[in-house]
Amino acid sequence: MVNPTSRGNVREILNWLAGFEMRAARFYEKAARYFESKAGEGHWLSELSRRLSEDEHYHATVIKKAKEAIEEEGFESDLIQLDSQKKAEIEKIFNDCEALIDRGSVSEEDFLNAAIKAEHSEWNNYFVYAVGLLKGRTPEFAKVVKKIEAHKARIEDYIKGSDSSMDVDALLASLDELSGLPVERCLLAVDDEAIIVHLIASILESYGEVDSATNGAEALELYRNKTYDCVITDITMPVMDGIEFYKEAKKLDPELPKKTIFISAAIDQDIIKYLENDGVRFIHKPARMGDITKAVSEVLGTEDSVV
Repeated sequence: MVNPTSRGNVREILNWLAGFEMRAARFYEKAARYFESKAGEGHWLSELSRRLSEDEHYHATVIKKAKEAIEEEGFESDLIQLDSQKKAEIEKIFNDCEALIDRGSVSEEDFLNAAIKAEHSEWNNYFVYAVGLLKGRTPEFAKVVKKIEAHKARIEDYIKGSDSSMDVDALLASLDELSGLPVERCLLAVDDEAIIVHLIASILESYGEVDSATNGAEALELYRNKTYDCVITDITMPVMDGIEFYKEAKKLDPELPKKTIFISAAIDQDIIKYLENDGVRFIHKPARMGDITKAVSEVLGTEDSVV
């Protein structure tokens, strides 16, 4: 049976993204006109802003496809809920910079810092989550993923190629600080719903290489052949549930308690107490995106590396 609240979580995220992608497109287009008026046609920041605006228009069409996909299939998920505080923080980045543009006092650094901060905020995580809805549903999925990476790299490429007098090293340092982690880290996502596994994996991909399993038995087999830096797993699954998998995998890896994050709607106080006593992290569904990324960063010891 479709859970209206769960499906509502997905709809809320997609509806916000659809509007915010267009808001970002308008912001970048306004910035393009501003820098062109100040420095003339062909100014590098004007060109960058227009390219970013085009990217955001494309992203809006991607979100539209994701919305159509869940409507056609009646897809539901209570994995993620939209964090109103984070949403307000992301929107404020553009609002503050746009206010400077309107006053005619925005600098190149002001604009680039806003773009860097916004593009590496939870906005990107929500967008990647939405793109995950397209996996297996459209051949365009692979193209979308490539375009996302090109979009984020565009700012860095323009900064490196500029002949501006601004502090390029400081801007690149801030970009590096927000850009994610090396891929040698190994993470494992476990859930009996394939789409949920894809969505969790899409969130984790910025942290490193991600493997997935659809039940505890599959996950245990993977663990017998590979040690993971972080494991995110559901509790209620067929064949072997998450708790049984955890107990068996802990025999292989005594460090597992501090590496594991359970994300589940199941609320069994005995299980919760057992996990708490073992020092294992537990997140209730629906989870805020920031709760998941914060927990993963804590497990990996990289709280300041990923937004």
